Amino acid sequence: MKRLDELKKALTVEFCDIEFSFHGKDCGVEPIVENSIVTYNVWCADRLETFKSADEVLDSPMFDGKTLRETAEDIDFFYV
Repeated sequence: MKRLDELKKALTVEFCDIEFSFHGKDCGVEPIVENSIVTYNVWCADRLETFKSADEVLDSPMFDGKTLRETAEDIDFFYV
């Protein structure tokens, strides 16, 4: 399974926290489920944003102008 597929599954099915390093910066995604509604806190270094869908997480250029969709195959993710 490709890393992007694993990442999508972790975000939408397993709802586990994800941590990784990108260009020497600590980054991560924290899915939060409240009243059956999911939001995602995404951080990279000092930047923090909240998204309403996994697609928004994957398509946000938060990582030095790149998206997780573009870079997933090059990142080692740790699922917590």
